[in-house]
Amino acid sequence: MRQRTQTTENAKLRTALENMRYAACTHEDIKFLKSRIAGRHPDQPKLSDKDFINVSIITALNIQKDRIKELGSV
Repeated sequence: MRQRTQTTENAKLRTALENMRYAACTHEDIKFLKSRIAGRHPDQPKLSDKDFINVSIITALNIQKDRIKELGSV
């Protein structure tokens, strides 16, 4: 779906995903991906934003995934 329209961020994501596929991420890819990590700091995306309602979220641990689902059901 992201590839139907190309914003600057969509292009960066597509490039990062392609580079990850070949184990060839650049410093720019890592910097962009780190900018998409949700958190509590003002410059980080918030999971409570309406933009995150129906998107896949990658977590390192199942307990994190379970907590996100729990918060979403509230």
